[in-house]
Amino acid sequence: MAEYLSVEEPKEIKKQLSDIIIYINNENVILTEEARLNLKLLRLMWNEKNKSHQRYHDMKQHHSWITGCLSKMEGSEVLKLWNKYLQSISKFRLSNMRNVYRRFG
Repeated sequence: MAEYLSVEEPKEIKKQLSDIIIYINNENVILTEEARLNLKLLRLMWNEKNKSHQRYHDMKQHHSWITGCLSKMEGSEVLKLWNKYLQSISKFRLSNMRNVYRRFG
């Protein structure tokens, strides 16, 4: 039931991801094909019209693939940007889970 609850689009987090993609493209950051695919799928998920709690939770698989690739770029600017994005989306996802629990728990 909770997956159908609508949530407000966290525009600042979506912008962080856009900034990462711009940085990757402008700086010609080399990513694995898996990381590029997961980044593309993640971007598509952000642009879906479905604004459910479940959508944000489902993003974690893509986050894991991308994190695995970028973690090999220790100390890089793209990794710093990615870690900041991960912190933001993790806080947002946790907040969503708390809201669902309060409503249905």
